Amino acid sequence: MSLESLIPEPEAVLRACFDDLTANCPPEIILPRLRALENSIKEPTLRAKLLHARAIATARLGFSTESLGDLQEAIRILDQNTNTEERAPIFRALALVHSWRGDCVESALALLRAVAEANAARNFSELDLTLIETARLHIEMGKPRAAQVFLASALQSASPGVSIPERQRAWVNLLQARVAAGQIDEARTQLAEVTTALQNSHKRLHLLALIETARISRLCNELDHAEIALEQAQALAPQETDSFE
Repeated sequence: MSLESLIPEPEAVLRACFDDLTANCPPEIILPRLRALENSIKEPTLRAKLLHARAIATARLGFSTESLGDLQEAIRILDQNTNTEERAPIFRALALVHSWRGDCVESALALLRAVAEANAARNFSELDLTLIETARLHIEMGKPRAAQVFLASALQSASPGVSIPERQRAWVNLLQARVAAGQIDEARTQLAEVTTALQNSHKRLHLLALIETARISRLCNELDHAEIALEQAQALAPQETDSFE
């Protein structure tokens, strides 16, 4: 067996990096693997994917300006070829970074472009993911009732490309929107499904669900229950003060 055969293909490394980003692995672990690929990736679509992954990792470290630069470069690369499949997720990532920076207008414009690109590519899974991101932007803007429309549409869809972890995140977002909108009865009904809905999910989602449980209990003047929920949430919180969560 040659040494070359033991070296992972760049595309496989990129897939692994995206999987790790989805699983909220520390970005400082992922970035060196991406840097190691920089000189070996020349094909335009893979180059855009590399920039996309690096942008997500750098944004999580707080370097939003560098992240936006990578995403804009990825868009320029894809605009020079006929590949349309990769454009929608990059515009969706662009919207996310703008949202983290508090620029809701730019985020909304990027989401509209993501919708157009997903529709042009007939990629309905990506369209659902864009609807979910649109809902998150509405929550950030203090419009939780509007957010529920987008979340309900995406969660009712059967698009196979929307993974179970993404659906679980959207389920938690729906719970957050209901609580923020003061729809306590609906939130409590949804919360009764938490064990099934978040089965085998990342502990961060359980932490977020427990925070909403505490809010519901506080609004219902059940302060003892709220305190218990917060203690359980604290037990799930990462110990590292610089953790992405």
